[in-house]
Amino acid sequence: MPTMIPTTGESLSAVLDRAEAAVDNAYALHDDLYAPLADRLATMAASRSAAEAIIASAEAWAEVVTSTELQARLHYLRGKVATCGAEGRGSAAAGRLLADAVKLDPSLIGAWNALGECYWQRGELEAARGCFHGALAHRRTCDSLCHLSMLLRVIAGRSPPEEAQSCVLESVALAKDAVRFEPSSQRAWFSMGNAHLSVYKFCTASADELHLASKAFTQATRAGALEAKHGSQLAIINADLAMNHGLTYFLLESIGPAIAAYTQVRVAGAGKREPCN
Repeated sequence: MPTMIPTTGESLSAVLDRAEAAVDNAYALHDDLYAPLADRLATMAASRSAAEAIIASAEAWAEVVTSTELQARLHYLRGKVATCGAEGRGSAAAGRLLADAVKLDPSLIGAWNALGECYWQRGELEAARGCFHGALAHRRTCDSLCHLSMLLRVIAGRSPPEEAQSCVLESVALAKDAVRFEPSSQRAWFSMGNAHLSVYKFCTASADELHLASKAFTQATRAGALEAKHGSQLAIINADLAMNHGLTYFLLESIGPAIAAYTQVRVAGAGKREPCN
């Protein structure tokens, strides 16, 4: 029988799931750079407090239900929610908790990804790369594939030409895998479009890559509209999407569509403020 929380009658598993949902909500708000800063900070603080309260109720049972998996998941949740504080994704405390989580349970994909983002925020790109590979070694997911695809494009921008080309070609392959895993994901299609733009920049300078990028951005726009319709907080990249689609049109010398896309940047980013870390 599942362990029950006396005050609510919930199983421990249900409380952990609820805690993870609250943590994910606070974590997603960190990326919503197009909401007014004061509103975003207030919402993040409220979401973090709610998540911490739920985590605390689960931690009260950690000494009763002795389980390595439980301890790992609690470290993961505590670590991820710590990135929603003043130090942001690069929080040292978050890094320690997330590292402990993957040591206790290497199958925690979310902990690998969050730890990778933590290292990335600190500029430790190879350590971040190792974390995303760690996640993919246990299970291939759209999130892990998109993380690594994006990171490889960042590494390409700091690498000599031959290594840069290798990075962006791997980035495209990962983005394609992400789309295969979740064909309705705005993020996956956006990542694919950006990957094809990188191939254009670092490898081929071919219009074929620009056409592939444009098709991916079009699919990302459609997927984002569906995600927004269903209330998803993941559909928050519309300004960046419009900007990159506009650049693609401009490079293809399609001036009218480029102007239309750049107009969408103003609409999507009207409330943009400086990001907080």
